[in-house]
Amino acid sequence: MAEPTDEQLKDYVTEMPQIYKSALIAIPETDPRRRARDPIKADEIVARITDADQDIRRIDVVTALTQLADRGFFSKELLSPFYHTTPTDLGERAIKSSTGTIARPAMIPALPEPSWAS
Repeated sequence: MAEPTDEQLKDYVTEMPQIYKSALIAIPETDPRRRARDPIKADEIVARITDADQDIRRIDVVTALTQLADRGFFSKELLSPFYHTTPTDLGERAIKSSTGTIARPAMIPALPEPSWAS
C-alpha cells in the first residue's frame, strides 16, 4: 500500500467516524510521556473512550482498534484489550494529524555488539 501524503492523511483522519478519531486522540492522553513506537495498553485506550462516552461499548472500541490495525495504523500482534498495541509510523502520523501531538523519539541508545560475537 502506498504511503499517503500528510495532506491525504489529514483529510482521511478528518473524515473518520468519531470512534476512530477518539482512539487516536486517546493515545497521547493515556501517556503524555509516550515516545514514538511505544506500546500502549489497549485496555487503557478502551477505558479512556468508554469513560468519556457511556454510549460506547468496550467491544465497539476493540473493533475500532482492530480495524485501525487492519488499515496499518497499529501493530496487529497482541491486539486485545488485555495486551499492548503499538502505533505504526502511519499511526504516529495519524495521531499527529488528529491531535497535533508528536511523540518524542526513543532515547535509549543502541546496545553495542559484544566483542565475542565477531
